[in-house]
Amino acid sequence: RILAARVAGSKIPAAIYTVATLTGHVIRAYGWYGATVANGPARRGKYDQRLAVSGLAYGDPFENSIMRREDHAFVRGRTDREDVYQSNSLPSTLTDRGHQYPAAFIIKASGLDKHSVGAGASAAIPFVHVDIAGSAEDGSEPGLGLCGITGSPVATFAGAFWS
Repeated sequence: RILAARVAGSKIPAAIYTVATLTGHVIRAYGWYGATVANGPARRGKYDQRLAVSGLAYGDPFENSIMRREDHAFVRGRTDREDVYQSNSLPSTLTDRGHQYPAAFIIKASGLDKHSVGAGASAAIPFVHVDIAGSAEDGSEPGLGLCGITGSPVATFAGAFWS
């Protein structure tokens, strides 16, 4: 609805957040912490930093990862038969920038690439992906059983937006 509203000329402030236990790479990069990956408009507005500050205050810390042009290049279509490339043949843990490029995929697949910093302030839409693969479980179960579930990032979002 946000994309459609922008196309129709709406100037109402809006931001998009996605949350998923998306990659094992974020665990390799940051251990049992989650990470944010923000597009240009969200970084300019410090949306990712707002989550990091709230996470520290509420005991649910997050790292801020930076999306780079290589992440967008990774997901670009390689032939005339595809618009976007979701993955390669390696697990995210063995792929360079394995938790950043999925956010670039979400941006391209959703059409948010047309609402980046280059689109101008009135058309830009802040987007933050929150990868909670590391923070969603407490890491207490060393075997094949399920780990304890933490509730991350509920406290972080509540602190960032309800205060």
